[in-house]
Amino acid sequence: MATGSKTALYFYHQNPAEKPPLWDELRVWVGAQSLGWALYRGSVAERISFRWTEPEAPSWSERERLAQLDNEHFWTERCARAVWLCAQSAPTLFPAQIDPPNALEALFGFSHPLNPTDRVHTLPWPDHANLQLVWANGSAIEDRATSLQARETQWLNPLAYLTLNEGTEDPKRAEHLWVYAQSGCIDVLLYGAGRPVLLNRFEAQTPEEALYYALQAGQTSGWNPGIHGLTLSGPLSRNVDWRKAFQTFVRDCRWSEDPNEKEQYARLFHLANLD
Repeated sequence: MATGSKTALYFYHQNPAEKPPLWDELRVWVGAQSLGWALYRGSVAERISFRWTEPEAPSWSERERLAQLDNEHFWTERCARAVWLCAQSAPTLFPAQIDPPNALEALFGFSHPLNPTDRVHTLPWPDHANLQLVWANGSAIEDRATSLQARETQWLNPLAYLTLNEGTEDPKRAEHLWVYAQSGCIDVLLYGAGRPVLLNRFEAQTPEEALYYALQAGQTSGWNPGIHGLTLSGPLSRNVDWRKAFQTFVRDCRWSEDPNEKEQYARLFHLANLD
């Protein structure tokens, strides 16, 4: 089970009597190794809680993640709209138009085995109208979201936002591998001719494991570590051991100075301060 949650931050409004009977929006971040949430009234976050955990196991199990989620304090609040950002769900890319509509779930299930109760979601891929980001949530988290009885519930995948500026207009980077490294897994995004052609997730506990999966993914689509470039990003991109491992095998290896997961949460939630 998860142990020793680091500092949980709560920002309370000055006068409890001013607490609205209905918040405008609740935003919940469900990360691979973290949870966070914020309640909004208008455009201002009135109360914020962020929790970063260090599980005893190499990665959080689904049961442990749900147990952490159940312990958060927003469940007693009422909100008009709930937005869930699910970073723990493995995403992939598909063409935007797949007919009939139920064929998408069948195709996604070939590469990402689904339980009968899993629910598939899609988002348009930024700047590429012919592509869509696809992922699936388990029914347990979706049922919990339904229990909030928000008037509107929206499901998002942070990867669509984290990669918004990762595309390349530089001809030298037309063939490029982008690796987003977080605790327990990596997301590998391959660009061909300046366009995303492959997106997959791999479980990886060490930089060596991550490098192996990244190289395999790239080389299956013609990417060459001796010629083409790679950008390592994500919360682990600042780790020296991860940088050394990738730099050893990739000639043109770059680092994206991404914020840590706490800072990234703040950026995605449009929050100015967490300290």
